Amino acid sequence: GKGRVADLTLEQAQRLDAGSWFDPRFAGEKPPELGEVLDWAKDKIHVVIEVKRKTAAESSGKEVVQMVRDRGMSDQVTVMSFDH
Repeated sequence: GKGRVADLTLEQAQRLDAGSWFDPRFAGEKPPELGEVLDWAKDKIHVVIEVKRKTAAESSGKEVVQMVRDRGMSDQVTVMSFDH
């Protein structure tokens, strides 16, 4: 795929191949959703989530924080955003 991920729907993003650029063994690997990443990372690693797109930052940020809280990962995740 080409272009900005932010311009894709979830369904369009999930049709992308996120693995073949790395190695042919990973061809067909789909990009994970945030919830899948959080579920995998729980009790393993610290996660930094950057919320982009200033027009969506407020609502997206609230949704991200809720996902983190629902999983009991508030001490394991940093949520950040930046706007000049």
